[in-house]
Amino acid sequence: MDFKIEIGFEQLVTLVKQLPNEKLAKLTAALKKETKANKKRPTAVNFQSLLLAGPQMSKEQFETFRANRVQFSQWREK
Repeated sequence: MDFKIEIGFEQLVTLVKQLPNEKLAKLTAALKKETKANKKRPTAVNFQSLLLAGPQMSKEQFETFRANRVQFSQWREK
């Protein structure tokens, strides 16, 4: 059976401070494990780094691309 409780942050901190050392250590370990799992998920920064580290066109390739684009545009307009 699952249920949710709306609790404020300050109230949560107060409750955590009241935990015995054993439970506090267990909670800390669970939070560290959760943060490690979240770090493995790709983020926008990781995605941006991936894109920036990817292959890039040389100037010659870019000029070829632009010429092909013009040719395709002319071909479609016929």
